[in-house]
This record gives sequence, structure tokens and C-alpha cells, in this order.
Amino acid sequence: MTEAPTRGEFASTERENTGIPHCMDFDKCVEDAESVAACCQKSFGGSFKTCGICLKAGCLLRADFCGVPENGNRLKPHPYCWTCFEVADLEENQGLPRPSVFPKRVRPESKA
Repeated sequence: MTEAPTRGEFASTERENTGIPHCMDFDKCVEDAESVAACCQKSFGGSFKTCGICLKAGCLLRADFCGVPENGNRLKPHPYCWTCFEVADLEENQGLPRPSVFPKRVRPESKA
């Protein structure tokens, strides 16, 4: 995960990340249920660091939206919410703390 730089430090020396990423096209692509990898390629020419920045920002902005049962906890959740839950699960599985803004996915009960 990219950490925010402190004054006088730099998070990256990559030229592509010297400006603020424009995430709107990427967000629209993910909301249309395309794969994150395909959206990264379409929106940023495969720059996974810029893609990751937009994905994390998009998930943070949608934390409340994805926490509402009809958006995040149904059999077929909103595509962006599903992606955010997968990112949070992956980070948690890697031993990273789950940010409190990412709700735990509640798996729907089967209708037996």
C-alpha cells in the first residue's frame, strides 16, 4: 500500500505519478463490472500504481454506500462494492489491518 509522504519526502520517483490521477474513466469502467485489470489498461495504459491509487480512493469514497445492505450485502452486490470487498479481503489475508471504513462483507444466508 502506498503511504502518504511527509513534508520533504517523496512517495515515488515514477514520472507518471507526479500529477493527481484522473480516476473518472476508471471508476466508470469498474462500475460497469469490467475487470480491474482491463480498466487499468484502458484508463492508465497498465499503470497499476495509478490504478491502485484510484481504486483505493474509490473504495474509501464508497464506504458508506457499500455498507448499505442493498448495495453491498446481497447475492449480486454493486460491482464497485464487490471489488472493494475483494481488496479489503486480500489486504486482510496479507496481514494488513482492515481499515474501519471497509465494512466486512456479510455473506447472504442460503434459502434452504
